[in-house]
Amino acid sequence: FRFCLYWHARCMRLLIFLCVWMLCGDVRAMSLERREELADEVKGMFYHAYDGYLKYAFPHDELKPLSCKGVTNFGGLLLTLVDSLDMLVILGNLTEFERAVGLVGKYLDLKKEMSMSLFEVNIRVLGGLLSAHHFAQKLLPAYDGLLLRKAVEVADILLTAFDTPTGIPFNEVHSTRGPNLRETTTCPAAAGTLLLEFGYLSTLTRNCKYYMAARRALDAMQLHRSKIGLWGTVVDVFTGKWKVTDADIGASTDSLYEYLVKSYILFGSDHYLQFYQEAYDAASRYLRKDDWYIKVDCNSGYGEKWVVNNLQAFWPGMQVLSGKVKEALRSWNRFHCLHSKYGLMPEKVSVDHHHLIDKGYPLRPEFLESTAFLFDATGNPKYLEVGELVVRRLQTVARTGCGFAAVEDVSTGKLEDKMDSFILSETLKYLYLLFSPEDPLNISTRYVFNTEAH
Repeated sequence: FRFCLYWHARCMRLLIFLCVWMLCGDVRAMSLERREELADEVKGMFYHAYDGYLKYAFPHDELKPLSCKGVTNFGGLLLTLVDSLDMLVILGNLTEFERAVGLVGKYLDLKKEMSMSLFEVNIRVLGGLLSAHHFAQKLLPAYDGLLLRKAVEVADILLTAFDTPTGIPFNEVHSTRGPNLRETTTCPAAAGTLLLEFGYLSTLTRNCKYYMAARRALDAMQLHRSKIGLWGTVVDVFTGKWKVTDADIGASTDSLYEYLVKSYILFGSDHYLQFYQEAYDAASRYLRKDDWYIKVDCNSGYGEKWVVNNLQAFWPGMQVLSGKVKEALRSWNRFHCLHSKYGLMPEKVSVDHHHLIDKGYPLRPEFLESTAFLFDATGNPKYLEVGELVVRRLQTVARTGCGFAAVEDVSTGKLEDKMDSFILSETLKYLYLLFSPEDPLNISTRYVFNTEAH
């Protein structure tokens, strides 16, 4: 056993040395001309995927980029179009933005029968509508508030999920029948990733019911933390008891941490800052091991599982937002090691046994999000070089005739006939903001992104 631990430590030190060597080598400043070229290339990538969706998939939710067909997998909510609206503004294409707003008004029908995921519809559809409404008010002279009216329709459907004894909402609702009462569990992220959208909607409508519902859900998450300050991954909405007690910072809990600090920034309440700091301190104490963040039992802090998933890569960006830049640098270096090893960030890796658990890469943005925030905070050109490597990889591995395809296996480059809308709303947006020499609309200083980058 000691022999195994010895070689595990040696291998980990070797991996750390190689990553630090790659990061600390001769990194030259990238010229403004090169940054502009890369920003233009990313813009072209966006339009390749956006135009492919409109040509082959609209009014379905998403594009199947290998077969160039559409798929309705979110109830026909025009998911990719809604997720793309504010990116059109960032790219300065107000003509297409105005046309796309008109398409939303014509085709987004919220009165038809459909099931909705509270988490996904909130961050993607409600978030996308509210962000686009903000810009439409400022930039489109003939705009009449259409997107806000659609946002209210969406939110009123989602509000039916909150009628529980604990305040923890159901995660699935039906457009006409209310919550799915057979699904009585949810995850902390689904319950705690609501306040930005619902709070902003309350501000716009002057109706506090949205903010109060989301605030009650967040307060329930605070109440039902374990004695050592951690969350599990599956909770009963009626009792607040944990059904699965694994705790980590990735899938199921990630954006709850994120929304605590962002709620403080957006709404200014010290309550959210204190809550965030308590949650962050607990994660640092029990989950951080050698700057990885692993899984433990939320009640005891024991039962370590050295498993890292792609979604955890948002963490350094969140650390930057909360002023913890030095800690962010160390966290980012860990994820960069995995990214460098595989070319693209795999979904799930065992970092103690050095093997892939899930080989896929569904075009996720989290590593790029943190890379963009760290470049903004430090100005270090190494982050631009990492971004350029990602562009090259996406262009050579994931690009298809009508869009970009999820990578089913990062070790072979095998593709899957799927293009999640977040490549348009997040992945390419963070790449564009990383390279753009001029910050469009002062986006990094005037706005707080939701977890879908709206």
